[in-house]
Amino acid sequence: VFQANSSGSAIYVDRAIFYFGYASGAIERIDLDEKEELQTVEKIGNQPDEYTYPVLIRTDYNSCI
Repeated sequence: VFQANSSGSAIYVDRAIFYFGYASGAIERIDLDEKEELQTVEKIGNQPDEYTYPVLIRTDYNSCI
C-alpha cells in the first residue's frame, strides 16, 4: 500500500487484492504471484468521496445488483 491508512476495505480476487483506503482515498491493486507472494502494487484510481469502510462485492460482468 502506497500510504498508511487507519481504515478501509479490501477484497481478494484471483491472486489480486483490491484495497480502498479511507485516509488516502486511493484505490490500489496488489498483485500476488503463484506462491501468493507480493508481486506489484499499483494505484488504479481514487474514491469519489470519503468512505470509511466501503462495501465490496465480487460479481461477474453479467450481474446486476
